[in-house]
Amino acid sequence: MQIQVRINEEGALRNQRFAFTDRFTLVSELLQNARRAGATFITVDHDAETRTLTVRDNGRGIDDFQKLLTFNESGWDETTCDAENPFGVGFSKCLYAASRCIVRSRGQRADFDTEAALARTPIDVIELVEASSEGTQIELHGVDLPDLASRIATLCAGFPVPVCFNGKPLERPHAPEHLALTATPVGGLRLCGTRNGEHSHDTLVYLQGFCVLRPIYHWSERANVLHLDPRQFMARLPDRDKLIDEDRQRKRIDNTLRAEWRRVLEDAKRALPADVFVDRFYPALRGWGHLDLLNDIDALPAAVFDEICGYPYQEGSGDRDYLRTVAVVRGAEIFTGGRAR
Repeated sequence: MQIQVRINEEGALRNQRFAFTDRFTLVSELLQNARRAGATFITVDHDAETRTLTVRDNGRGIDDFQKLLTFNESGWDETTCDAENPFGVGFSKCLYAASRCIVRSRGQRADFDTEAALARTPIDVIELVEASSEGTQIELHGVDLPDLASRIATLCAGFPVPVCFNGKPLERPHAPEHLALTATPVGGLRLCGTRNGEHSHDTLVYLQGFCVLRPIYHWSERANVLHLDPRQFMARLPDRDKLIDEDRQRKRIDNTLRAEWRRVLEDAKRALPADVFVDRFYPALRGWGHLDLLNDIDALPAAVFDEICGYPYQEGSGDRDYLRTVAVVRGAEIFTGGRAR
């Protein structure tokens, strides 16, 4: 007797609808497809009352409509497959989220009922007489996205392609073209506080334009931003909102940030007077574990010297209001700006 792996195709098609945990995956996958098709502009229109979603792009378009309805088989070119490891399930969310799909691209059109499509009923692809050969338009009916208007700005905050939602361009503050990114072994990085020392451990991590790691509480303007190299990192199928092996990858990311801060601090140490360097960057030196850079400097940060100004008590929640930083050390040495004189 022999056994082998088999796939129950009917069961796979029926149960795939439960694989997606977030209804907004529908939008992110359509945006992702447009980006991979080389689009330089995408428009998203959503009517919550009629439950209609339309996504248009100016990319290369779809040369073979069968690729839309073939699960787990990527239709992208070899370069895209090597760079991004697409899963081949991007359009499938449309089949489960909408009741009707209308696709127009490269002079062709397909209009079909999603239940019929999932039942594997053949679908006609019609040649259009007068139609643009550029881009793709996907129109979905019966979609349930009541919160899209309040969510799409966050969804697209780091997306690399301009997106217009209901006639209004989205700002995309963390898109690569809006940031001065430094190349690192894991991707492009914007560290905050490199000039004034006001560093942060909060980091927004993006992969292929979408956030895959986000602090629970953070101030967006004061967070580091990292765009991961898609050749090294993969997100969990099908939602792509979490990194695979997140615990290991988070360590790689943290080590990269620490190493980049080391480089920044070494450059600042060479460029600035010792007292200015110490005062400005002591919190970052301490926060990122680089206090050894102070070993050969004849200055100490004022923050390490405290005097008792009230009755001491056992600390509760980190409150130490009985201490204050000294300005003068009794004796000959006066600390001004961190330098002992």
